[in-house]
Amino acid sequence: MAEEQGSRRPPGPSGQSSSSKKGKSLSSASPGCPPFSGVMVVTQEPVEGQAVHAGRASRARAAAAGEHLANPPVEFPRPRINVSLELRLLHCAVAACYRPLKPPVFKCEAGHRLCGNCRGDGGVGEGHCRRCDRGAIFVHCGPDMDEVVGSARVPCPFEAYGCVSAIVYHDGAAHRSACAYAPCTCAVARCRYTASPPMLREHLASAHSWPEDSLPGYGRAIQLRVPTSESQPHRLLVVKGDKRRLFVLSVRARGAASWWAVSVACVRASGAAEAGPRYMCYLCAEAPAEPGMPASNGRCLIMEAEVASCEVPGGGAAVEERMALVVPPAMLMGPSKEIELGVRINLVVDPALASQMAAG
Repeated sequence: MAEEQGSRRPPGPSGQSSSSKKGKSLSSASPGCPPFSGVMVVTQEPVEGQAVHAGRASRARAAAAGEHLANPPVEFPRPRINVSLELRLLHCAVAACYRPLKPPVFKCEAGHRLCGNCRGDGGVGEGHCRRCDRGAIFVHCGPDMDEVVGSARVPCPFEAYGCVSAIVYHDGAAHRSACAYAPCTCAVARCRYTASPPMLREHLASAHSWPEDSLPGYGRAIQLRVPTSESQPHRLLVVKGDKRRLFVLSVRARGAASWWAVSVACVRASGAAEAGPRYMCYLCAEAPAEPGMPASNGRCLIMEAEVASCEVPGGGAAVEERMALVVPPAMLMGPSKEIELGVRINLVVDPALASQMAAG
């Protein structure tokens, strides 16, 4: 954390970035949030030394390919029907396990269909059937059974909270733990409202009058005049184009000297936080020059940090992990002691994912 002299300027635009887990404070001779790198563009070039021949046949193929791209074939979704099945048909026959079956599906001579954990890693051949509790010969149930098990879909368990995904049955647990619509709890005392982050945003704004600000997009900054108030320390932040995410800007008193800690947290369940994506936040507090100094010598505090996640809005996760911009009393503006604050949230691109995008 550092305080500097310089001209006042709001944070500049940026693109996408990757970052480490820990936050850090930045200082610059020219105040303003540092920019991100630009948009990644993937191009494909001919191999060096490779000759390019364009005869009639190749031109015809190129024309056909262009026509295909201009008028791609329309793919209609395969028709589906809702049916009711006994759960035992889709689950391991071992009662102590009862995991959903995944293709390929195998069975013992007695007809017991077992998951991979209960029959071992082997496929067709000798093994041990935990249901029979003896050695057994396993055979493949066939492609039809694999197709049934692999295509059975069910609604997300959080459908009531807004998720419209139809998930493969045997992937239900993985989806449930990572679903962006997993419910979170209202932060207001004695309020037991529980809902997905988008529904929780509407509840906090309407039922508890939390102020709401909208960012024009990821990597694009807004300028706010944030009051320092113990009675209303939180503000809702939403990013245009991403209705599933809810961010909360918190301003809390720190210490007895009227210093204020400013932080941003993403409201989501712990499983959704682990599944990602990750976000970076840039906060930039500004104030006029100190008395007796030229007006051009405005003061600026800048902080860069990874956005913490919390299941309760304003739960203090960011402050507890020390990912907060601490603003001194001298930088508070006006009689109401407000903070002039630039805020920008960036979507972090995982390096492995970026490599896959470049390779693909």
